[in-house]
Amino acid sequence: MLSVIRIKNFAIVEEVELEFGPGLNVITGETGAGKSIILKAIELLTGRRVSSDIVRSGAEQCIIEGLFELSASARAQLLDTADDAAQLIDGDEVLVRRVIDRSGRSKTYVNGSIVTAGLLQALTQPLLDLTGQHEHQRLLDAAEHLNLLDQFGVDAGLRQETASAYAAFAKAKKILETFKKDSEQSRRYFEHLQEEKKELDMAAIQPGERDELEQELKRLANFEALSSQVNSSLLLLEDDTEGIETRLQKLSAVLSHSAALDTELAALLPLVDSAAAQLSEARIILAGYGSSLECEPGRLEYLRERIAEIARLERKYDKKSDELLRYQQQITEAINEIGAQGFDERRLQENADECRRTLDALEQRLSAERQKVAEKLSRAVEEELVQLNMKKAKFRVEIAPAPSSANGADCVQFLLAANPGEPFLPLHKVASGGELSRILLVLKTLLNRQLSPATQIFDEIDSGIGGAIAQVVGGKLKRVSQTAQVILVTHAPQIAAFADEHFVISKQPVDSRTVANVHVIAGDDRVRQIAAMMGGKQVTANFEHSARELISQAAEFSEKEFSEGKKKRALNPREKTAVI
Repeated sequence: MLSVIRIKNFAIVEEVELEFGPGLNVITGETGAGKSIILKAIELLTGRRVSSDIVRSGAEQCIIEGLFELSASARAQLLDTADDAAQLIDGDEVLVRRVIDRSGRSKTYVNGSIVTAGLLQALTQPLLDLTGQHEHQRLLDAAEHLNLLDQFGVDAGLRQETASAYAAFAKAKKILETFKKDSEQSRRYFEHLQEEKKELDMAAIQPGERDELEQELKRLANFEALSSQVNSSLLLLEDDTEGIETRLQKLSAVLSHSAALDTELAALLPLVDSAAAQLSEARIILAGYGSSLECEPGRLEYLRERIAEIARLERKYDKKSDELLRYQQQITEAINEIGAQGFDERRLQENADECRRTLDALEQRLSAERQKVAEKLSRAVEEELVQLNMKKAKFRVEIAPAPSSANGADCVQFLLAANPGEPFLPLHKVASGGELSRILLVLKTLLNRQLSPATQIFDEIDSGIGGAIAQVVGGKLKRVSQTAQVILVTHAPQIAAFADEHFVISKQPVDSRTVANVHVIAGDDRVRQIAAMMGGKQVTANFEHSARELISQAAEFSEKEFSEGKKKRALNPREKTAVI
């Protein structure tokens, strides 16, 4: 549940901190006092988009922090929402913090770690369900009815499988249509790629080949000069009369005789012998290099022609030789891909037909399941409407064929016959504002029974409802609060009388600025607040007496519900949620 929320510099709120309890938390106050600002701040904790105009005038940034206490089941569900959840959730508390600056930029933190808005939405989805102030108007949009029906109990796996099948069919259909439209252009492009591949395959360029060829060409182009220089070097080394090796041999012989006469000259002999050995090794290397200087007939011309061919391809494709190799691989892959699709219209048509058959089968299964769920939802809504003084109302979920889409091939519409003998009509044609609010409350409580969010938030769910019906709605919300925390904004004193925690928001001028304040009320203060909600500014003793009666009746209802709930749970220990 949401245990604490702290709001700073948000719209007309300078700084407030609210501690919500389990059960039913009610927020009241005069119109424009800032009640919905609290719920808007809670909404931002779920990762919703923000704008710069929410920052209080004169402040650089606003800060919203929310502390959630996790039950064991909520923690387990939270850890399954995202791969990163386990790194963020440590213990039984989650602290969400959003900082929004004047430019509209936002930073989001979960337990001190910065996260994306998308991850925050995933993490808070099991924790909060927020019904906005004008959400009952969404019931007038038939496009929302399909989502509400699916949420009530249609298998999510089947819906995803249908969406995937539709994507596969759409892709196959697009390939076929593109082929029919651009087949000649595609064919020319395919043939162009084939010609390029053929040319590059025939060239058979090898990695690093041009550098190797140019090195060899340089060597062969200087063949005569290199041969002459190698021969001259060998003559200098090994000539019998003038060669360096011959002279070193003579020098070694002279030094040997001299060393016999003076031992100091003996140290020169190793130096001369070492020089002779190194020169001998150099002569062997030169001789080997000279023998390798062979110029095959036509080799020089081949090298020049080969280099010229590679240079031509480089100019044509505007790529270096190594880049040509990569390009050759790319066009090979492109040809294979296009070839896999083929220029066979019949094969493409067969593929599209197969995808269509798969999609048709899944759509039929999905439609059949929606029909079953629609019957259950219709019965459940009618049963709940009886408790909200719509005893004769009939509710029906109508499913009609629709063009294929990622959501299947169904058009869903909620119909209502408010009174006996009247025909079923779409909600926008028959339902009043109060009836819409009651239907929305029923749908949300039924859906939340399936989704089991830890906290349910309602912003003026009582729109268009008053009197005894409002008291019934209050009792229903009280039942919901037995299994989930409920936070709601209301103008109805009959609903406020059921509160476990009652918050009052007011605004007042401070230093020529409007500031919103929030405080918890109880006892006589709460009686006076509910009396004020009934009678306006003129709160008389009669209104206070009526307020006490409302609070007393709500307490009796709560005690009765609590006792019956204990008995029910004792008889059904496996039941985790109360029947609403």
